[in-house]
Amino acid sequence: MIKLLNLIFISLFTCTIISAQDKVGDLIPLAGVPESVALVKQAQEYSDAVVNGNFDGVAKLTHADIISMGGGLDYLLSDLKTESESLNAQGLKYTSAEVGSHPEFYKSDGQLQTVIPVRYYLTMNSEKVESWSNLFAASSDEGATWTFVNLEKFDEVSLREFVKNVSPELVYPR
Repeated sequence: MIKLLNLIFISLFTCTIISAQDKVGDLIPLAGVPESVALVKQAQEYSDAVVNGNFDGVAKLTHADIISMGGGLDYLLSDLKTESESLNAQGLKYTSAEVGSHPEFYKSDGQLQTVIPVRYYLTMNSEKVESWSNLFAASSDEGATWTFVNLEKFDEVSLREFVKNVSPELVYPR
C-alpha cells in the first residue's frame, strides 16, 4: 500500500512539474544547438530593443512580410512610437526582458520557424509587474539569423495572412 501511495505521489509530482514547464514561461534555453543559440541571442536583442525604445532595432529584426504587408518601414516605426507613448501615458515602463526556449523547429518553404516566449519586466507607477509574450521566429539561412513577429499583435489567422509561409505544423500559443 505504501509503495502504491509513493507511486501516486511521484506521478502527481511529476505531472505538476511537467505541466508547470509547459507554461509559456519555460525560460530554459536549449544549450549547444547552433540554431537555438543564435535564436535566443537575437530574440534577446529584439526584446531589449523593445525595452529600450530602440524602434530601429525592433524594425531591423522584424519579419519582412510584416513590414511589407503592414504598410512599410515608416508605418512600423510610427506604430512602435505610438505604442510606446501610449504605454508611458499609462504609467508603464519596460525595465528588462528575458527570453525563453522553444519546443521545436518547423521547416516551411526553406525557412526554419518556431515560437519563443519572452517575459517582460515593467514598472507601473513604481510597482513591478511582468508581462508574457510570444515571438514567432523565422530564419531563411538555417538558423544563422532570425526575424520576429510579436504575437501580442497577431492571432493565428492574421499571422498566417501577413506571413506567407507559416508552417501548418506550427502550434500557435494560446
